[in-house]
Amino acid sequence: MPAGAQGRILTLALLGLAGSLSAATRYVEEPQAEACRQWEITEQAVWDGSIDRKDARKRFQELWPNLSITELAPPPEGLWQWVFPLPGYGPDDFSGQSYDPDDFKFYDGPKALGHPAVNIYARDPRRKALDERNDKPIVVVSATSGVVVSARKFWGEGESNPLGIYVCVLSQHEKRFFYYAQLSRLKVGLGQVIDKGQVLGWLGRSGHDLVRKNLGTHLRFEVHSWDDGLFYPVYPGRALKAAERLPWPLPEPDYNKPPKKRRGHGPKK
Repeated sequence: MPAGAQGRILTLALLGLAGSLSAATRYVEEPQAEACRQWEITEQAVWDGSIDRKDARKRFQELWPNLSITELAPPPEGLWQWVFPLPGYGPDDFSGQSYDPDDFKFYDGPKALGHPAVNIYARDPRRKALDERNDKPIVVVSATSGVVVSARKFWGEGESNPLGIYVCVLSQHEKRFFYYAQLSRLKVGLGQVIDKGQVLGWLGRSGHDLVRKNLGTHLRFEVHSWDDGLFYPVYPGRALKAAERLPWPLPEPDYNKPPKKRRGHGPKK
C-alpha cells in the first residue's frame, strides 16, 4: 500500500477514535491501579520537593513491577509513529534549542537544572491560552497510547512546581514516560487507558517558570526512559517531525468548549 494511503487510513482511524472517546473510557485494574495511585503520590512529591531522593527512588523501584505491563500483545502497525500533541500545529512550532538535558536530574524536583523538554508554542499573542485563529482553547492530545500514571489537576501561582497542571502517560510498549505540562484543565484521569490521538486536556498558562517569566503560551513536552529507578531524558524532536498530524479543529464539539474557571489554580489575571 502506498505511504500516502497508509497515512490517510491512520488519520481516518484517529478521527473515528476521537469521535468515540467518551463511550470508550477504560481504566486499568488492580494491582496496576493501586501502583498508579502510589506512583502519582511519589512523583508529585518529587516535583514539589517534599520527598528525599533516595526514598523516592526506592519507592519507584518497588512500584514498577505492578505499574508496567510486561506481557503485551505484539505492537500494532504504526505504533512507533507518534501523533503531534497539538492539533493544528507542527514541526515549525517548536525548536530543539529549548531542549537542554545536560544538567537535569529528575530527583532534584523543582530545583532541577536544565530543561529536558521541547516547548511547542501556540498562536496566542494575547497570552490568554486561546488560539488566535478561532479564539478557542487549545487542545492537547496524546502522542502515544498508554496509561495515565500521574495527573495534576490543580496548581497555584505561588507553587514551585515547574510543570503546573500536567498529565504523565506511560507508554507500555516503549517503557517511556510522556509529560504534557503547563495545561489549564485535564480531560483524563489517573489510571485511564489512553489511545494515541486521544484528547488529554487544554493548554494553559500554569507552571512556575512560565508565570514568573511571563513566557509565551506553550506545551512543555518531555519524554523520559526509566531504568532501575532512574529517569533519563529522551530527545523527542525527531519523532515529532515525523509525527502524524490531526486535522484542525477536531470535529468533536466538546473538545473546543472553554474550560470552566476554578479558583486556586492558574495565574492571576
